[in-house]
Amino acid sequence: MDNFFILVKYFILEMSGKTYKGRVGSKGELFPPKVIREKLGLHPHTVVIYRIKEGKLIVEPVPKIEDVLKEPPVVKETIKEFHEFRHKLSREAET
Repeated sequence: MDNFFILVKYFILEMSGKTYKGRVGSKGELFPPKVIREKLGLHPHTVVIYRIKEGKLIVEPVPKIEDVLKEPPVVKETIKEFHEFRHKLSREAET
């Protein structure tokens, strides 16, 4: 019965124009349609992460290190503050 509901959900989404069909190859390869690859920025040899969440496959591209380094830093702590904190923790651990 679950497969029936999945099929119904697929047809409802298909009719609304919000889904895209792909296929699974004979060796298990996933072939997402071009529109999906373009939206995700997937190019040949792009590394991706696959996750399963609530029974759904999530595919996310792994960003290149160059792109990550261009982003503003998340941590606002200086190296000096980090070393001071580390030394404080070391002193507390010794006692």
